[in-house]
Amino acid sequence: IYDVAAAGLPKTGVPTVWVDKPVADDADGVLSALGFNADKVVLARAALPGERVYALTRKGGGDALIKAQFGGETVNIGLDLRSPDTVMNARAAVALEAAGLVKRSGTVAFWTPFPAVSLPIERLTPVPGATLLGLPLARPAARISEARLQALDARAKAGTSTALDDADTITVTAQRQKKGADPWLLIGRDVLDRCSRIELDRPGKRWLLTCAF
Repeated sequence: IYDVAAAGLPKTGVPTVWVDKPVADDADGVLSALGFNADKVVLARAALPGERVYALTRKGGGDALIKAQFGGETVNIGLDLRSPDTVMNARAAVALEAAGLVKRSGTVAFWTPFPAVSLPIERLTPVPGATLLGLPLARPAARISEARLQALDARAKAGTSTALDDADTITVTAQRQKKGADPWLLIGRDVLDRCSRIELDRPGKRWLLTCAF
C-alpha cells in the first residue's frame, strides 16, 4: 500500500501492484476511482440521445463493488472499463443461468485481464430483454477451465491458464459442494460504452451511470 496523490488531491493509501508490461498504449497504469481522495469522481463524455440515470448501491464507503442477489447467490459486481466484454467466474454464471437470464453458447474466446495474460472464457447468450441491476446483458462471458476449453474447441492450445487460475472456474455440483471462489462479475465496455457519464458518489455509497440503452 502506497500513499498516492491523484490529480493534486491529498494523498491516500492505495493498494498498488507493479506490472512490468505495458497496461495500455495510452496509459501507464490503472487506478481505482476510490484511489482519488474526493467525494465525487466523474468520467464523462458527450451526452447520448435517450439517456437515463442508473443508481447502483456500493457495498460500503471504502468498497467499489456492488452486491446483487440472483440465482441463489450473492454476487460481487464491479465496473471494468478495460474489458471489452462483461466477464464473470463460474459461480456467477451458474447463478445467472439459474435466474433464467443466460444460456451457454458453447463458443469460446479469450479474456486478457492483464497484459500478456490470456484466460479462456465461454460466451453466454442472454435471453431477450435480460437485465442485471437494470443494465442490459450485452456480451457476457464466463471463465472456464482449460479442460472445458479443450472440450469445446479441439483447436485450443494448452498453457493459457494454470491450475491456480482455474480456482475460479469450479462450479457447484450435486455430488460435491466444492464452490470455489466467491461469485464475481465485471461489467465491461459492452455495456459501459453506452454510458456518457460514470460517477462515483462516495458519500452516497453508490455509482451513478448515465446511459442510453
